[in-house]
Amino acid sequence: MRNIIEVEKLTKSYGLNHVLKGLSFEVRENEIFALLGPNGAGKTTTLEIIEGLRKHKDGKIIIKGETPKEILKNGEIGVQLQSSSLPPYIKIQEAVELFCKWKGIKTRNDLIDEFGLKEIRNHVYRTLSTGQKRKLHLALALVNNPKILVLDEPTAGLDVEGRVVLHEKIRKLKQKGITIILSSHDMAEVEKLADRVAILLDGKIKTIGNPKEIINSKKEETIISIELNQDIDMMSFENINFINKEEKNYKFETKALLKGINELTNYLLEKKVNIIDLKIEHPTLEEKFVELTNRGEKK
Repeated sequence: MRNIIEVEKLTKSYGLNHVLKGLSFEVRENEIFALLGPNGAGKTTTLEIIEGLRKHKDGKIIIKGETPKEILKNGEIGVQLQSSSLPPYIKIQEAVELFCKWKGIKTRNDLIDEFGLKEIRNHVYRTLSTGQKRKLHLALALVNNPKILVLDEPTAGLDVEGRVVLHEKIRKLKQKGITIILSSHDMAEVEKLADRVAILLDGKIKTIGNPKEIINSKKEETIISIELNQDIDMMSFENINFINKEEKNYKFETKALLKGINELTNYLLEKKVNIIDLKIEHPTLEEKFVELTNRGEKK
């Protein structure tokens, strides 16, 4: 898979505040690439440079063989911002017509239909729900059929149903061949959607890889939570360690999941103790993100 965006030794400062300090990474064609980082890490600045909205100082950024400014002029990047400056009384239909006229193309009524906005096309922006606004923002970002789409907190403020709907839309956009750059504070969302993740810290990439690679970059213990029908006397196991107990709920940790479960279940069978519930808790991207960013701050 070839690179569609290449960022090399990018630097950016605001006065004496050095925001980007030799930032380098690449985005591959037709992937969902998540750019994460704590507040102040340089994430927003990086996205604005990619979008052609802000200039960098040193280094280079190449998008499909061109500069961000040239790509922006060609209309090959679509941007769905977290917030919108649409006039409160503009109608959905009028907003789509306005953006299409700005791009010099025919009105994309197909996007109104595709995003389920047909029945409310004459509703004004201020009366829309958060979910309806998110759909409209995404539709407007797609009016010019961009090859690259930047999504900034695409599901912020949505309920569970709204997030599911938007996630499915994002997956379908990828299936159509669009490369997506995703920025989100929802780590579960990133874990579900992203092909690769870059964690930005203090103006540089701290780590990059697919979510599983990042989560498993350090050998973490897997947590086993088990509820039993009666109390048991604890004993030492070779592959599993007891953590704590609340009533008949026991928590263990292991670095060898299969061996650890075998030891535990064999012991319970021997003692004729029944399992009421058993849960396996793997490390999450959120936990890894906190670990990496906290470690960086301590340094």
